[in-house]
Amino acid sequence: MIDPRITNVSFDGCVLGKNKTSEEECAAGLYVELPLTLLSYSVVKELHHPHTPEAIRVVYLSKLQTMKFELTDAEQQLKKQILSILAGNGKPENMMADAMHVFEAQKYGNYFVTLDEGILKKADDIKELCGLNIIRPLKLKVVLEDWRKKGENQ
Repeated sequence: MIDPRITNVSFDGCVLGKNKTSEEECAAGLYVELPLTLLSYSVVKELHHPHTPEAIRVVYLSKLQTMKFELTDAEQQLKKQILSILAGNGKPENMMADAMHVFEAQKYGNYFVTLDEGILKKADDIKELCGLNIIRPLKLKVVLEDWRKKGENQ
């Protein structure tokens, strides 16, 4: 895996601290600490939901955000493949938002941080398709610490 300090790291809306779990707190720390954190426009849209606490909006909307652009034919095809993987035998319409989050993450970076078990279960297939590392916050913290140790030992 690439050093998360030198690539864009995208965060899913489900890690943004609404439930105050240890994983969400870890994600919040990583979000602030990593220099190239990114929210896709589709996650930003979720942050504007009325039930999202203002304190969370302030922290997460303070960094880089993608914008919605028209997709090329190749990008549309890749997004369809991601949707197909995520939906599996289920209804694709139920996975449209997740597919967009994952597509945007792979388009602009190397990591997608999530707690969504449905997405995490498909991480290997997505990695094979487009090289994106789908990862839990605590696992990303371990990856980051490993890279720091490598830098100290050089």
